[in-house]
Amino acid sequence: MYTQWREGQQKLMDERDQRLADAVKDLRDDSTAARKETAEQVRSLKTVTVTTAIGAVTAIVGGNAAFNATVLSNRVASFESGKNTPTSIVQATDQLKQVQEDVSRTQQQMKVLLDSVTASGVTKNP
Repeated sequence: MYTQWREGQQKLMDERDQRLADAVKDLRDDSTAARKETAEQVRSLKTVTVTTAIGAVTAIVGGNAAFNATVLSNRVASFESGKNTPTSIVQATDQLKQVQEDVSRTQQQMKVLLDSVTASGVTKNP
């Protein structure tokens, strides 16, 4: 009878060991699946992070390039404007000389006309 009891106890312990082994196996399987899922999520997160970083750097570089292009364009325009200034000054000086000559000629013509009117003795009408 003791042997039967002992065999029954042994059978119960073997069944309990088997249930425990099955539970440990299920836990390992679940752990492995969770680990794989986590690894996939981390890969996805890395991809998003790298893509965002590349986009941010591209935006910064593009903005900087646009700013530099604007500054360069303004500098070139200022240079071109300054480059044309001496020509404009020469043109303005030439025009001023021509106007002065015209004024001088007109004054001489008026003086000649006034002298001829004075010499002819024409007076104002009453």
